[in-house]
Amino acid sequence: MKIELATIQDVPELQELQHKAFGPQCIELGWEDAPPMTESLEHAYEDFAQCTTLKVLDDKGRIIGSIHGKETDGSLYMGRLMVLPEYRQQGIGKQLFKEIQRLLPHNRAWLCTCKQVPAPYEFYLREGFKPFKTEVVGPGLTWVYMEKSQISLRPFNINDAPTILSWCKDRHAFRLWSADRYKEFPAQPNDMMEQYNGDNTYPLTAVVNDIIVGHILLRYPTEDKTHIRFGFVIVDDSKRGMGYGKQMLRLAIDFAQRELGAQMVSLGVFCDNLSAIECYKSVGFRITGEDAYSIDGEDLKGFEMEMELEKI
Repeated sequence: MKIELATIQDVPELQELQHKAFGPQCIELGWEDAPPMTESLEHAYEDFAQCTTLKVLDDKGRIIGSIHGKETDGSLYMGRLMVLPEYRQQGIGKQLFKEIQRLLPHNRAWLCTCKQVPAPYEFYLREGFKPFKTEVVGPGLTWVYMEKSQISLRPFNINDAPTILSWCKDRHAFRLWSADRYKEFPAQPNDMMEQYNGDNTYPLTAVVNDIIVGHILLRYPTEDKTHIRFGFVIVDDSKRGMGYGKQMLRLAIDFAQRELGAQMVSLGVFCDNLSAIECYKSVGFRITGEDAYSIDGEDLKGFEMEMELEKI
């Protein structure tokens, strides 16, 4: 068995492979018009040109497995992981899955799969992927979007503070981040620790390979233990555009839901912080209201944003 890069000449054989690999499952699900079954050869060529595709050859040079991937801004999309039915249960799919991730450096990997086909869905779960969105694509059919991030969250400690505070380069940036919670700019590490005193606060630091890339606070704003409030959300400005903000938010949402029992998450953001607003919307928050503030003699407006979560 040999894994190598596919070439444009392989496209017709790859399309034949996907029909054989996905066809029986699609028929069983009554989903004969699924994308892998209805894709035209012309579209297959176009798709191939935009992706990196790997293939596995048997001893006779026949393609028996394949996967493709596309990396954009540090985010790797993987699709069409397929192996001929007679060659399954030999670890071929797993080797392809690992090789495409090794070949295309990334800080986040994502994919989509049909929830009603348990084998691949459970395989992705074992590989550390988590669902982040679902889409109904037909009667009894659910498309599940899954991701795995290189970023992780750990409890904040005072040694993180100098790095996090250094990201606020001026008073305006500092106030966009902290509103009026701090008396002085620049703030000191002990000032951060004072913000987090109490039993109902959960300050978290986002790291990639032990390098600090972000920070977020989770807290119960009232005695209602189903409501979590996000605050002090910040990402290293030198690493923006790499998807860390969205990844950190998704991890924080998952933590709030699974560890803290949240059924609703809320936050506040200034109206002129457009990039932050779009980031919050992209992970599921919606604007529910508007507030007014006076900070350092400046009148500012802010949006209230919320996101409802399922009870676990």
